[in-house]
Amino acid sequence: MTKTRPKKEWIKIQQTSQFTLFREEKKIESWQARLKKQDGGWLRKLFKAESITEALEKVPISLGLQTKNEKPESYTILQAFDMTLADSKRSDKRRWCYAVHKFLQWLNQNYPVCSYWYQLTRQIIREYLKTFDGKSPNTKQLALQPISQTSGYMSREFQMLNIAERLGIGSKIKNVPQKVYLRDVVDFCDYLTDINHRLEVGVALQGLAGLSLQEATRLTWDKVDLKKGLIEISGAVKNEYRNRVIPICSRVKEALERAKNRPIRAIKGRVLDLSDTVIVNRCGGAYGKYWINYSKEVRKLLKEWNPKIQWTTKDLRNALPTFAIMSGIHNDIWEQYISHAPRSVTMRHYVCKLMVSSQGEANELERQIELIRKQVTEPIESEISMKLITKIIDVI
Repeated sequence: MTKTRPKKEWIKIQQTSQFTLFREEKKIESWQARLKKQDGGWLRKLFKAESITEALEKVPISLGLQTKNEKPESYTILQAFDMTLADSKRSDKRRWCYAVHKFLQWLNQNYPVCSYWYQLTRQIIREYLKTFDGKSPNTKQLALQPISQTSGYMSREFQMLNIAERLGIGSKIKNVPQKVYLRDVVDFCDYLTDINHRLEVGVALQGLAGLSLQEATRLTWDKVDLKKGLIEISGAVKNEYRNRVIPICSRVKEALERAKNRPIRAIKGRVLDLSDTVIVNRCGGAYGKYWINYSKEVRKLLKEWNPKIQWTTKDLRNALPTFAIMSGIHNDIWEQYISHAPRSVTMRHYVCKLMVSSQGEANELERQIELIRKQVTEPIESEISMKLITKIIDVI
């Protein structure tokens, strides 16, 4: 004969619009929270508490209405920044961390008592924004980006006031990007062929393959397939759309072959091994975090070649979109080639690696490369060929 357990008797203590709180009659430390579900049933959670006050604090946590034991007001400004960054899909976090560091440094000097997020006010943010008077809207947006995104995160997750929305920074560019013409890039590459193979390949990768400055300086030989005329951009990239495999035109391939076959340089009787990076510095090593030195070297040679041109090194990447738009052939394929976010679902499933893992991936990569060749590299080849023909006619 089974022994029946005595039925627990619960006393209703408090009822709110969200939940009802009960306490066990015989065990005053035992509590039950009940929540009416959308399907008509009840969600019941048991927990322990020494007093009514403690029980009321634990109810939202037990029912999942609050995800943390801590109250939103207990988060420091640094914790709020860290939570927002952890929730984001940002791959390159250095710029974010730098902006956070500068803001916290300013805050410590001007408002040393302000250490919790709830203590931040719109007035404080406005005051910080004034320190960027005279700067471009883009500079202001980058400096305030961690603050505005964290403010939105704290508003969504903890129902706190969004103190950084609609600051009116604007989006007008202070300096309009320079137009870079494809024929000028080819001429500059030809100039470097005679005096500097080491930097010629960098200019070719940026101006004729659409790589960003840091993508070019980080490119390694294991990501280059000279036989097929393909390069892979992956690893430390700005966002997921920067991962891609692209075909290159013959002029870029020529520059890569010259860079591959350049002799090892000896300095003071010591032979240095070439770095695995495609672009190397004067000593044969990688530029690494000192990519700004590469930029300065290219800029100096650019001024020697044509002092009237106002390009910066990073402007070289503008050559391809300028050519595509002026030729009326700009489309989603071009956007993917220069690593802009794809607008179509098909392009979001782009195979972005040279080393494929199945025959299906290999077939898909080949199909994509042929499509890019037809719409991107073939028009580039035609433009370069026209330049050569014009040059020959001028000589004759």
